[in-house]
Amino acid sequence: MRATPQPIRGKGGVAVALAALTGLDTDACAEVIQAQLMRGYALRDPDTKFPAFAFRLHQFISRGDTVYASLESAQQRHLTLHGQRFKPGHRDHTLLPLSFCRRCGQEYYTVHRIGEADSPRPQRFAPRDVGDQFTGGEMVAGFLALAEDDLWPDDPEAQFDRMPEDWLDATA
Repeated sequence: MRATPQPIRGKGGVAVALAALTGLDTDACAEVIQAQLMRGYALRDPDTKFPAFAFRLHQFISRGDTVYASLESAQQRHLTLHGQRFKPGHRDHTLLPLSFCRRCGQEYYTVHRIGEADSPRPQRFAPRDVGDQFTGGEMVAGFLALAEDDLWPDDPEAQFDRMPEDWLDATA
């Protein structure tokens, strides 16, 4: 039987309940709960390679919060709710903000791609706010999926059908 979902913060949040049990500050309890959920998100069953917990990361993020992640495999990437530019101890690993599909919860890096697609120069990805749609020169706003599973079908029409309405621009 599944328990009723509860928010981490705010009225009726589990951080308030944990603070009442432990006598600790509510904000400190919320931070610990979020940190544990982030760690649990990356755990995989060594035999099946499936996630150890049957939940999607977006279920634990309050609307308005931003998750930042390094561009690495799910097992290796660093996740944080604190806006910072780099993975701690690794200035060569930029942290990028994540956006989540409202339908399925799949996470996407919210990025600007810098560099021409057909250029011999390497492309790189820079963080962007989800509302920043600026595209110009060698910079293109978009979403990047780093999936180890087969995330998208090969057929462009099937890909188009899977995109949420608010991700589509009818004027393009």
